Amino acid sequence: MRLNASSLLRLGLALGVAGCGRGSGEAPPFGYREFFGGIEVVALTPPEQFVGRAPLMLPERAEQELVDAGIRDENPRFFAPTEAPPAGTRAMAEFEPVDAVHLAFDAATEGFVGELLRAIVPVAPVIVTLTANQSRGRVDELLRSSGLGGRDVRILGLQHDNLWTRDFGPLSVELPDGRPAFLDFRYPQTRVLDDGMPSALAEALGAPVYRVPLRLEGGVVMTNGQGLCVTTTTLAVQNSEIPLDALVRQLSLALGCSRLVFLESPGDEATGHVDMLAKFTSPDTVLVGAFDPTLSPEEAARMERNARLLEDIPVGFRRRLRVVRVPMPAPEGIVHRSYTNSLLVNGTAVVPTYGRGATEEAEVIEAYRRALPPGWRVVTVDASRVIELGGAVHCAALELRFADRGRPS
Repeated sequence: MRLNASSLLRLGLALGVAGCGRGSGEAPPFGYREFFGGIEVVALTPPEQFVGRAPLMLPERAEQELVDAGIRDENPRFFAPTEAPPAGTRAMAEFEPVDAVHLAFDAATEGFVGELLRAIVPVAPVIVTLTANQSRGRVDELLRSSGLGGRDVRILGLQHDNLWTRDFGPLSVELPDGRPAFLDFRYPQTRVLDDGMPSALAEALGAPVYRVPLRLEGGVVMTNGQGLCVTTTTLAVQNSEIPLDALVRQLSLALGCSRLVFLESPGDEATGHVDMLAKFTSPDTVLVGAFDPTLSPEEAARMERNARLLEDIPVGFRRRLRVVRVPMPAPEGIVHRSYTNSLLVNGTAVVPTYGRGATEEAEVIEAYRRALPPGWRVVTVDASRVIELGGAVHCAALELRFADRGRPS
């Protein structure tokens, strides 16, 4: 990559700012820092290298995009852009109270979905939708066999394409007046039923919805609920035709980001999502994966750089993020058995396990207990098989907030 003189100047200034207050021999934790309309962007390398150019597209994908575009044009109720959310809207953090959790039912992953239901139903209502060609009767049978018949599980007659509700589902935000709303981003994959689900779900639940003209999968961004948003370079790649300043401003308006941090995406991992490598557990604490450098030297170095970057992010007066490391198994090709791909729901952390032995699981649970606020409990769900499909607990479960609690007068 070549940088022009202007980029080099900005990069040099960023290095100087980052090094303030550090010892002369100590390297700064990040190499890029820029402001766009008062929004600070921090990264290890300039995100501009990924944006401002037309995305490459395979012929078969381009053909499917044309088909999907026709479906979107015929169904503006679910796909047409709306006005932007009002200034002052903020994305809600995962550790905040939720009204329900959205799961998708697919017979191929029925055992995993059943475990998720048993873990979540004691602490939150569950909304179930169906992947294509699945029957409600099969879901009813799963509930009965799991001892959950009659419990707080609502099955909606909405169908979609795949299991990953996190990535295609709505993102819950709080409007300036305290009301909840959904954000509906453009789903980057060529699965139009998935892309229409956020607005369909909003309609079914009576929630306001704002359709945002950015490509975004839910697993690619996380927030501490107080203006700090963390993503990976995958977000820039998926919106590569948009200039960086426009991307930052649109994302900030939608999510309420005052600071946007770009982490390095996992190496060969299929999604490039931030939920495969990190997780906020409170406004000032984040879990970050740690690989054994003797087994995965490149991933270990990449995660060390990400951890150092986050450790230097301010979260209050003279305070910085507290980073807690959680062990990660060595990747096997594109399969990354991530322990940060968990769900935080109403005082319970639902953490994936992968059948790798009691010692590793105990280390993971201890890391969560150090990172979580007092009083939270940890439960585990076996994700050994579903991870082969590219995700685990967080990818398959989406917290929703749609009850209007108002704002105290």
